[in-house]
Amino acid sequence: MFAAPPTSFSDDKIGKLASRLSLEQKVAQLTCMNVMNLLDRAAHPSDARSPVVDPGKLAALRPHGLGHLAMAWFLGHDADSSRSVLAGVQEAVREVSPYGSGAMVHNDAVNGFMHVSGSQFPTAWAKAATWQPDLVRRAAAVSAAHMRDAGMQLALSPLMDLARTRAGAGCTSPTARTKSRRRSSRSRSCTARRARTARRVCWPRRITRRQWRLGRG
Repeated sequence: MFAAPPTSFSDDKIGKLASRLSLEQKVAQLTCMNVMNLLDRAAHPSDARSPVVDPGKLAALRPHGLGHLAMAWFLGHDADSSRSVLAGVQEAVREVSPYGSGAMVHNDAVNGFMHVSGSQFPTAWAKAATWQPDLVRRAAAVSAAHMRDAGMQLALSPLMDLARTRAGAGCTSPTARTKSRRRSSRSRSCTARRARTARRVCWPRRITRRQWRLGRG
């Protein structure tokens, strides 16, 4: 999910730009670096919640440029300070990157923007149990706005997948399900007990028994 709308470039312009890059520069645009590599561990910030980042380290670590920056959730104690820190990092990225291109900043947004300034929402399971797709879109839009405000562009959030399992969602892998067919009746009863426990502990309350049976197919 993109927290910021992508800039429009024609294929011709992109092709011309890519043709000017060296092999090392092209590879650099595909690489990602953890923000923790830029921490100044010798510095003591005035606010303990905001680690000190040294953008000057970037030139030595990524001399050919940088395409992606990850793990920025701990930067700053609010959106303004996060945006300020990332602006300094982006300036350093543009200095080493060809043609002044910046990096795409990733951040987790599993249940909302993972940052002290972000709002948190119910889990993906809980949102799915409401059967209201529009509600999920509205929550994602809020997370995207929070990320843009903090200077980040790409949200890492759950994707939809469908799977069938005899023991309940998330209880067994395909390999384990294959093996379970060869187990004795005692082993199968243990699997059933684990499934019942998982449903009591892990499942959102909004999922009814009827919905679970329909999901089993």
